[in-house]
Amino acid sequence: MKRFSLSLLALMLSGCVHKNISMCLPNNIRLDTLVQQGVTVDQKLHEVGAYCANGKLLDSSGKEIHFYHLKGCWGNPPYNYKEILDAQQKEITTLREKYRVIEIDCNPTGILIQ
Repeated sequence: MKRFSLSLLALMLSGCVHKNISMCLPNNIRLDTLVQQGVTVDQKLHEVGAYCANGKLLDSSGKEIHFYHLKGCWGNPPYNYKEILDAQQKEITTLREKYRVIEIDCNPTGILIQ
């Protein structure tokens, strides 16, 4: 009976944590949003030990989590694509100084862009 009670408590708490995390996600991100092919936001947050505190999404070390939508999925890239990608990398590097950055692939479904 004790084992069942502990399992039930764990299940109830995991549901609360899951709901709590959903409340801290940015408006344009959901738990089922694909980060990359076959990997959801939910899976990535579990991987980094995410939790919600004071309205902020934090990783297991207490660092705030920031989602970044990658650029670069062009069927025919613009003339200045190298500058765009260089600027993106600089921005991500700067963000990593303060946040745990979760990069969202520009084409997480893997469908060929033409």
